[in-house]
Amino acid sequence: MRADAHYVEQLASRPQIEGGQSLDVNLIDAPDLPDATSLEPLIQSIRRHGLLQPLLVRPRDERYRLIAGRKRLAAAIAAGMREVPCLCHDVDGDDARRLAEATNVRPAVPPAPSPLADATQSAGALLTRALDALTTCSTMLSARTSELSRDVMTELIRAEAWRASCLLGAGQLIRGEAVPKRASVQVTTLVERVLYHFRLEQRFRGVELETSNDLPEQTRVLADDQILCQAISGLLTATLALLDGLPGSRITIGVARDAGGDVVFAVSQNCISPPEMWMTRAFDPTWTARPGGALALVGMVAAKVAAEAHGGNATVVGHGRGSRIALTIPSRA
Repeated sequence: MRADAHYVEQLASRPQIEGGQSLDVNLIDAPDLPDATSLEPLIQSIRRHGLLQPLLVRPRDERYRLIAGRKRLAAAIAAGMREVPCLCHDVDGDDARRLAEATNVRPAVPPAPSPLADATQSAGALLTRALDALTTCSTMLSARTSELSRDVMTELIRAEAWRASCLLGAGQLIRGEAVPKRASVQVTTLVERVLYHFRLEQRFRGVELETSNDLPEQTRVLADDQILCQAISGLLTATLALLDGLPGSRITIGVARDAGGDVVFAVSQNCISPPEMWMTRAFDPTWTARPGGALALVGMVAAKVAAEAHGGNATVVGHGRGSRIALTIPSRA
């Protein structure tokens, strides 16, 4: 079958009888029309707007043979139309069949955008920026600078490397490319690891980070430690953005068990009452205008995906002058 646009144009350029015209439906031969009861939406549309797309027919003695438009013809007859718009092509049987086949080819419909498309694109853009920052820091580090400058550049490189790692992991999670590799991980170690990588952020922002652990020292959880660390870091990033440099701010990373015995990692602050939208759209992958912009967007969405990938969930609540974002991870270890 040839159904390319050029071939259709060739067929359409064949001699036509008076081009577009209205024909009596009784002059059109179209055996085996579909049952009109299955075409009710089309019938109603034709009653309201008429038949907008002409039928394709070819002359046959004193009558016309339908080439394409069986459903439209059946619906038009059911809608009470006595005449229908047609394009009449003077073609033989083989070309009529090819023209019908070409007419039935529909342009590919692009897939509907993923609900996570905004978050995925944001993760990619942020990763590019993080890598650019790494390149800049590396260039400055290689230059002749003081020992103090080298120490600062080294800290910046470590911070940006961690951020790039988190963004890379977040993008893979959001796109469904990362599958958690579960292992028995000590909860305290997870939290300490997150705090270690946020030391520089804490210093620059003037924010106090503290921990609250209601679990025994050796409590473990079955999880992918890298993904879970990145998820908790995402919650921290979103909470820092909410505080927006408020001096004297304090953020608590808490660990506890819920009523069902599952482990809950929570990031809380008691300095600012979050707006209602911040809570209702906390994990909305299309909310790009949130406090913290793309970085907070990626962090929150990836954290939710991470929790669900472990069989858990993510929640956010406001309480007085504060907020709490929590990841619940089933305890199987």
